[in-house]
Amino acid sequence: MDFSPSKIAASWQGKLAVAAAFLAGVGIPVSLALENIAAGLIVLAALLTPALWRQLPGICRKPFVLACLAFYGLFVLGALWSPEPLERIVWMLTKLRAYLCAPLIFAVFLLLPARRAFFWGLTLGTLASLVLSFAMAAIGKPFWQGMLNDWAVFHSHTYHNYYLSLLVFGLLALLVNGEIAGRWKPVAWVVILLCTINILFMVQGRTAQVIFLLLLALIPVLWRWRLGLAAALLGAMVLLPALYFSSAGLRTGVARVKADLALFEKDSRQSTSVGVRLNFYRSALQMVAEKPLLGHGTGTIVSEFKRIAETNPDSLETRNPHNDYLWTAVELGLAGIVALLGMMTALVIQARRSARPEKWMCIGFALSMAASTLANSFFMDNITGLGFVLTACALLAGNSFGSRPAGREIFA
Repeated sequence: MDFSPSKIAASWQGKLAVAAAFLAGVGIPVSLALENIAAGLIVLAALLTPALWRQLPGICRKPFVLACLAFYGLFVLGALWSPEPLERIVWMLTKLRAYLCAPLIFAVFLLLPARRAFFWGLTLGTLASLVLSFAMAAIGKPFWQGMLNDWAVFHSHTYHNYYLSLLVFGLLALLVNGEIAGRWKPVAWVVILLCTINILFMVQGRTAQVIFLLLLALIPVLWRWRLGLAAALLGAMVLLPALYFSSAGLRTGVARVKADLALFEKDSRQSTSVGVRLNFYRSALQMVAEKPLLGHGTGTIVSEFKRIAETNPDSLETRNPHNDYLWTAVELGLAGIVALLGMMTALVIQARRSARPEKWMCIGFALSMAASTLANSFFMDNITGLGFVLTACALLAGNSFGSRPAGREIFA
């Protein structure tokens, strides 16, 4: 029987999949509960559609999906040498369920209406956080996550700035490739300008601010890599000093880093943003050195930090070391780091055959996740971990931005 995505999308299961995809997109920057519920509905829609789950053998051979399953499978194997009780191991495996569900999510995103609904939902949810952030600043009163002079909405400032950065990168990728035309062009540039102001001058997410600047520099490199690299370097030399002196938020962020480092040198138990991370990293590296190849086993992160803290009064306990490379290395050793890097590499490899906008977005998305998780647990956290699988599958499952080659002007 021929596989007909259009017929599937017209069925009630397909309509459920499209609605769930839209809600999942909205949920990523807005609500973890909505994101999880919608992702569950996406999986349910795939299971209820025989024509979709018949595609699973081929889907599981896709590089990115295969890498997700390998990453999850390694945590399953890690249970064999983990000293943790069963409930802790199950908790960890449940936490990483998005990677196990990658084939079913990918299957749903074979439907063009589902891919488009997801990206529209993600765009509208991110725009909602942008508009409300400006609204909070205008009335001078924070709500949800926001606080005075740090106007993040829905999630913490790191997530807020990160998804605004991805929106800017996506719009620039579409503009450079001629995908936005006519009256929509000025609208896109206004959104880019507002996002830039919000990220650099209104919300104090230092990691995401760096990611934003890196993504901006990546655009000319992807366009014409030799000329673009020179332009990016020249732009950095000119714009970075200008941004530093014009943005009080950036100057405050740099000053806080310097102050945190000074306090860490005096007392490594100081509860500063940078200090606690350095304390966690030091302890994690000690754990990795003890079992470098296969790690301490699935779900051991909490008990291992507790063990180190009990033997070293300068160390701190934590449930989250704010670095996924170290988290996976503690539990799964070098094998875990290889599996984590393998997912990002597979995303870029599979994107080689994608249309140019999707290809650029996959490269930027992979690099942004790789850099962000140096100081955050983006792959382990539900918000960004599930968002990573959803977004990557939507980008890779097919052409989401039109049916013609580059220059098709989908917003015409």
